[in-house]
Amino acid sequence: MSNQAALQRQMDDAFDNYLALSEVLLEDLNALLDTELGSQASQRNFIRASVAMIEGYTHCIREMCLVGLQCDAPALTAREVATLKSERGLDTNDRYKLTVRAAYKMFDLSPLPDFSGKHWTSAQEVLNKRHQLMHPKVPSDLNIPNSSWPAIKDDVVWLMNQLFEFFKLLQKKHDG
Repeated sequence: MSNQAALQRQMDDAFDNYLALSEVLLEDLNALLDTELGSQASQRNFIRASVAMIEGYTHCIREMCLVGLQCDAPALTAREVATLKSERGLDTNDRYKLTVRAAYKMFDLSPLPDFSGKHWTSAQEVLNKRHQLMHPKVPSDLNIPNSSWPAIKDDVVWLMNQLFEFFKLLQKKHDG
């Protein structure tokens, strides 16, 4: 098998993984959205499920970029390349931001997502809250203040939109 054919197979596998993972993660998230999200338990589960989806999609994008690194890859920062090659030593926030930014560059998509504004600053709190929910140290780690619930939902939507926009732009570029 030629190197080009092997790379195409790896990319196909990465997309197949994305589609299979999407099916399960969407099922989980849709099941939660079909329930009343007024209780603390359902809100915690929503955060867990939505961030699991965000992390799953980010991982799938990373797999696609790893194939791209083996080809004629565009200029990425050393930190972006290091993030693609190894997820170790990075928190979820940095891994998400660097992977998404690298993917847009790798596939020559624009505009690049804006990680300098208030949306990113706010959205990082959802990722941090999911960490608290998964690794609680004290009971307050499990609390979702009612006043922050609307912002949490908005932040999840913003994070998802960065990923969905990547796939939308990628499809448009290759279909168009």
